[in-house]
Amino acid sequence: MPELIPISLVAHQAFCPRRAWLEAVGEKTDTHQVEIGTQAHAPADDPTGSRARRYRAVDVISHDLGVLGRCDTVELDENAAMTVVEHKATPVRRRPEVTEPMRIQVALLAGALADMGYPVSGQAIYFTNHHTRWTYPSPRRTRRSPGTWWRPPRVPSPPSRRPRRLRTTGAAPAARTSPSAFPTNVPSRR
Repeated sequence: MPELIPISLVAHQAFCPRRAWLEAVGEKTDTHQVEIGTQAHAPADDPTGSRARRYRAVDVISHDLGVLGRCDTVELDENAAMTVVEHKATPVRRRPEVTEPMRIQVALLAGALADMGYPVSGQAIYFTNHHTRWTYPSPRRTRRSPGTWWRPPRVPSPPSRRPRRLRTTGAAPAARTSPSAFPTNVPSRR
């Protein structure tokens, strides 16, 4: 069985590959921004802060997606469908701006929760220092269709060893089987 990747590491890779590598090898940063984010995020990491219909620090895992992680908050609606809420602080940008790594992280958390058999109806990002929430509906997904929430970017196939022929508009190029087929009006490079 392949090793599961932390969802936070996937988000770090989308944000900054160097940071992801440093975190993967155990390097930690002690910057002012990280300290502010840790303090603002502390209530979401405490499962004792859970209330009826709102659960904090919910661990999730998906073998289909190959990831594991922890939802900051999972909220239940009146039909018991769940919304995954990721808490973020913005000490650097100072504005509530949703980035692609944030979207990837919340989508993977929601996908892992769905793979565990729970109905997921939405995804949200809550900016703790702005008290602002951005909500996204979750796409429909069944357990038989893994990977419809998020797919890793497609890696291009390696180039073939055979050089490509250039196509011109109009008639097909003449076959170059004899020296007379080569253009004669091209200046030499001597």
